[in-house]
Amino acid sequence: MQCDFCRAWNPAEEHRCGRCGRRLPGNVIAIDGSLALALPAPVPLSQPLPKPPARAGSAGSLDFLPPAPLPPRRLKTRVDAAISCDAPVATPWHRAVASAFDLAMILVAFGMFLLALYFTGARLPFNRATLFALG
Repeated sequence: MQCDFCRAWNPAEEHRCGRCGRRLPGNVIAIDGSLALALPAPVPLSQPLPKPPARAGSAGSLDFLPPAPLPPRRLKTRVDAAISCDAPVATPWHRAVASAFDLAMILVAFGMFLLALYFTGARLPFNRATLFALG
């Protein structure tokens, strides 16, 4: 029997190829009695069974207490928290300030990394490739 993938020759009793390990194609032989017989379609009922009527108002209501109002949020300084802007999203000015803070934190971390390299005595070669990587 020949493997369809690698074309290696294998004995007929093998189920997997000896070279690539894939399953070998099997010989499918149809036997007359093995096919399922077609069953006739079930006869539909003339009228569906009537459904029992639903009971109206059978479920009672429970007396739950209304939810308690949330207390105002307090900060650690005993001052009520307040939002100074009622916009649903940040305004462009707020986004610009947040971006500036993000950039400042990245630059501070990068500077601390370079200081750590300097104080450990590591030498960084300054050429075209490292200048591009280091900014």
